Amino acid sequence: MISRFFLYIQILVASVLCAGVINSTQAQVAPSGAFQVTLTPPYPGPNQTVTAKLKAFTFNEDAADITWTVNGSVAASGKGKKDITLTTGGVGTKTTLNITAKPLGSTERVQQTLTIYPASIDILWHTNTYTPPGYRGKALSTQGAVVQFAALPLLTADGVLLNKNNLTYEWYTNEKLLPQASGRGKHTFSFAFGGSPGVETRIKVRVFDDTGSAAQERTIRIQNKNRLLYFYEVDPLRGPLYGNTTRNTLTVPSGKEIEILAEPYYVTVPPQALSFAWRVDNTDLVSEKERPNILTYRSDPGSRASQLVTLAVKNISSIFEHVQASFTINVE
Repeated sequence: MISRFFLYIQILVASVLCAGVINSTQAQVAPSGAFQVTLTPPYPGPNQTVTAKLKAFTFNEDAADITWTVNGSVAASGKGKKDITLTTGGVGTKTTLNITAKPLGSTERVQQTLTIYPASIDILWHTNTYTPPGYRGKALSTQGAVVQFAALPLLTADGVLLNKNNLTYEWYTNEKLLPQASGRGKHTFSFAFGGSPGVETRIKVRVFDDTGSAAQERTIRIQNKNRLLYFYEVDPLRGPLYGNTTRNTLTVPSGKEIEILAEPYYVTVPPQALSFAWRVDNTDLVSEKERPNILTYRSDPGSRASQLVTLAVKNISSIFEHVQASFTINVE
């Protein structure tokens, strides 16, 4: 048998691809509060297009002569040139952006310097829901499941990669800060999903260093799924035929005995903690104590029949967790 495993995968969200690090220092020649420069996106990632925009507080930026310098080279200049587009380098690659503005009618210039260190961050997650042996997919989240998240930041300052254990993490669900889950070194976070199937939860993590000058964030979305119940014929020699799911109908030769295995997917407890209530047409069956998830079906030689098999599976400890499915057996 192939052992059960959880597959950790990276989930990418188009709206937030990555996060970045920005160190901003204002030159001594710049009057305090003369202007500010904002970046879009606010946390640049590696090799990403970024727009920088100037907003003045003490002068008219549309009438000022503004010069933008990137890594020592003039990238753009002119009257009212209050924004510029640039591309960052790889993770941790330093980009120095210098902005000089000469207000209309003034002989003095005001200046700011921003240093950008692009960074990236992944959020990995897995859940404790059950999947049968040999299942090669990812266990999915269902109502009541506990999901664990792990943030893997690549955050640098002055070209040095920062230790993830020395960073501070703020975890959010649907933009609500979770103080108990947040703090220094708390790069993992567990959350019990209570939403119904189809309900989406946004998980965000914001990471920053001790000085607060290096920061980044990432958001992913998790949607609860339905619990599933599949049936598999059990071969006497090979065991459950997991590669051949019994769909709506199963044809059985008359006079033959078969075994059907029921496998619940994405329940929050193992099968041993579940109750299995089998019914054939309108007759309730008594499950085998040692194998409650297996139905043994026998037909008489020469018989012909069509019978509906229904199974209801419930969590013994929680009446709110249940799943039901059925199929038809045709004896020929």
